[in-house]
Amino acid sequence: MGSIRFSLLGALRVTTTADTNGTADATEIEIRGKVRQTLLAALLLQAGTVVSLDRLVDLLWTVERDHRSDARIYNQITRLRQALPGAGDRVRAVPPGYLIEVEPGELDLHVFADHNAAARAAAANGDWGTASRHYSAALKLWRGAPLADIPALAGLPEVLRLDEERWAAVLGRGEAELNLGKHVELIPELRGLAKAEPEREPLHRQLMLALYRSGRRGEALDVYRALSRTLDERFALEPGAETRELHERILRDDSARNQLPADTRLFTGRESEVDRLLALAKTAAEQDGIRSPGAVSISAVDGLGGVGKSALAVHVAHQLGGLFPDGRLFIDLRGHTRDLEPLDPHAALGYLLRSLDLSEQHIAADAAGRAVQLQERLTGTRTLVVLDNAESAEQVRPLLPEVPGCMALITSRARLADLRGAYAFRLDVLPVAAARDLLYVAAGKNRIQTDDPALDDLVELCGRIPLALRIIAARLRHDPSLSVASLAALLRAEGGRLRNLRDDERGLTDIFESSYAALSETCRRALRLLGLMPGIEFGAHAAAAAFDLEPAETAEVLGSLVAHSLLMEPNPGRYRFHDLMRLYARELAERDESGPTRHEAMERLLYWFAATTRDAATVAHPIWQGQELPPRVGSASPLLMTEVQQALDWYDLERENLLAAVSAAEREGLPTYGWLLPVVMWPFTELRGIAGDRLVLAEIGLRCAEAVQDTAGRNLMLRCKSTALAEAGRFDDAIDAGQLSLKYARQDGDQLEEARLLSNLNTSYHRAQRFDEALDHGQQALRLFEALGREDLGVVPRINVAASLNSSGRAADAVPILRKAVDLSRQSAARVYLGSTLVQLAGTLNRLDPPDNVGAEALCRESLTEFVSSGNLHGEAQALAQIGMSCLATGRSAEALDHLRASKRIADELGIPLFHTYRDTLEQLEKDAAAGSAP
Repeated sequence: MGSIRFSLLGALRVTTTADTNGTADATEIEIRGKVRQTLLAALLLQAGTVVSLDRLVDLLWTVERDHRSDARIYNQITRLRQALPGAGDRVRAVPPGYLIEVEPGELDLHVFADHNAAARAAAANGDWGTASRHYSAALKLWRGAPLADIPALAGLPEVLRLDEERWAAVLGRGEAELNLGKHVELIPELRGLAKAEPEREPLHRQLMLALYRSGRRGEALDVYRALSRTLDERFALEPGAETRELHERILRDDSARNQLPADTRLFTGRESEVDRLLALAKTAAEQDGIRSPGAVSISAVDGLGGVGKSALAVHVAHQLGGLFPDGRLFIDLRGHTRDLEPLDPHAALGYLLRSLDLSEQHIAADAAGRAVQLQERLTGTRTLVVLDNAESAEQVRPLLPEVPGCMALITSRARLADLRGAYAFRLDVLPVAAARDLLYVAAGKNRIQTDDPALDDLVELCGRIPLALRIIAARLRHDPSLSVASLAALLRAEGGRLRNLRDDERGLTDIFESSYAALSETCRRALRLLGLMPGIEFGAHAAAAAFDLEPAETAEVLGSLVAHSLLMEPNPGRYRFHDLMRLYARELAERDESGPTRHEAMERLLYWFAATTRDAATVAHPIWQGQELPPRVGSASPLLMTEVQQALDWYDLERENLLAAVSAAEREGLPTYGWLLPVVMWPFTELRGIAGDRLVLAEIGLRCAEAVQDTAGRNLMLRCKSTALAEAGRFDDAIDAGQLSLKYARQDGDQLEEARLLSNLNTSYHRAQRFDEALDHGQQALRLFEALGREDLGVVPRINVAASLNSSGRAADAVPILRKAVDLSRQSAARVYLGSTLVQLAGTLNRLDPPDNVGAEALCRESLTEFVSSGNLHGEAQALAQIGMSCLATGRSAEALDHLRASKRIADELGIPLFHTYRDTLEQLEKDAAAGSAP
């Protein structure tokens, strides 16, 4: 006999398959008699699990069990075994009843569940193609209502749940197909399903979305109105919040994602270019006269720096909202930003994926994987991607959408001639009339007479470049003593501007010089020193440190530079240069400031960054050991921070600048700050979990510490490097760095540093799954902290030692270690770890045999109080989830559902996924609640 198949998703069916001459021949096995069919179906519903005699008698005859019913069951079992030739031994008597054993792939219920699980996992990872295939395979197993020919079982909860699972698969497949862009193809099927199930809201939402994304907005709104009417007439209810929100978005023709900068208020002279780009986008989005996803469109605009490429791209993008309802993304690729490396495709892809709501944990580690994920996220959407300030075709190519219905709009100073399929054109300077109009309007009412004989001269001296025209207009607007003629004379006296153009950077330098000459000496000095600033965007306090001025005077100077259009203020108190102006300011600093002056300004700035970061770290991470800095440099005081969230917010705002400052310290000959800055940034890198920063900081810091032969700095940076290497999965390198640092600490007799390093090595060995060595180093760290009278620093090693014990199956041994950690956290500055130690102890109690669910829940509730009071949202989510699991273990399903929902809400806010065990449990509880089976 060949393989056997049992099918319950429809009428009961048993078949065998034999291989005859390479062909699989299926033969149906007849199970005679309704009682025997019901018996087999009842056993298969619980395949692999014993079904009691009491239950079988009740299902078969709805009578009280007695000796006669037992005999009747035995007779039916015997005949059933005989009816299953070669498979009769699968039905076994196991007290207190019988069970049937099936192999993987033999029972359609199990195959259905396996496909559904695989589909859900694929969907969670954004692999919509795999999800669609698995959902489709699951639904093909259905031949009708489950056990349609076994009325005795039709009303069982497990049979009724099957139908809900089928609908979940239908909806899951619909979601996958929508994400794959099969909007038009889905519409007929969804219409039929919605008609058959007029009250099932998710079906109607999918139909609305398919219609809307196919350009049939009016029909999508009709579906909502019909659903609303049905719910009102039958139940006096309105559609749910998710359906109402979708309806409102469709009414607004709204985009979920719009990252575009504000449109330029004074945009003129680009009518033909705008029309070309709009026509290209509309052609790509129109197909057969019906708006629907069409071909991919790529437009590349190149030209002189300052000629208005970005302004054109942003202006056009704002007008394309209706054609790209799923999002308009914007990213500055830093292709021509001096002293900053162009954004590499790996980082740019990460930014775009986060913008498309893919959490950091699910983003691929390599650029190739990220490029695949980008196409998967864009599939089925109509999304515009603006790639501004590109360096080269090689930088841009991995970022381009390759799926129908999307468009890329690229700006670059370099012509991207080898972008296959791109519509490329060079943006020229403004026509004379448009340049006149721009200058006239930007200068303000009545500042320029349209018949002024010097107007055309001034326009030409500006090279008809929008950036230069706006600078001159700003000066006319803010300085009543200037006239068109006097400005034209000033520019002409400078001489040789565009006639001597050698490249786009040099071309605008002369324009900037004329504005520079009109500034006060204080403002000129400020512009020069701002050219030294690391990073892109900076705050007024950092500028004050570089200037060595009081904050009030600094604000006045920055305001003047903004008014002269030499500086931008994208947000209150935050400033940035146009990249060409930043280049110009840097050249000014090198030309007009002496080497010692530049060195002193940079040292003031780096000291201010180091001091402010150190003080903020002390607030955000109280147990951190702190760091001594050199004597104060300059008059600027570090920012005062008193609240944890305030410190975290400041670091988040300045993180990019701090990273750039570390590189600048090494580059500009200030290596002491090249290792001090990583040290004071380290607590924030722990709190924010940005592991990629840590290895870069540690490597630069180690080089700088060695350059100045600072042994303390070297040892600190080696410890940091060991940690960063372990986080990067380079465990052998991490252990080598940690052992070298440990050797230095022992040579120096620094036992406190030795204890810290032993604790670090414990973590590295644990991550490398070398649990015995991890345990040994952790225990050494604990003994040394205790010998030094610093048990308060032993909290983290205790957590690590307990983790090693748990991984080795020794949860009982881990409990007293964690209880001691809890006690230490209550009594010292290590209270920052109290919530974590409580949660870890709770998790360990749940590992015991038997688990201590009650004790674990009490610890979790206490940890929740700690996390809430300290504002630790990540810990709060973890505690809520564990409380939910404890509630479930003690039979309180409703409480479990409430806590897991609360945990998921916080996780969603943080952009992190729930741990898979919590997520799966929540999904099941939600299904039970929807089916009415949960309390």
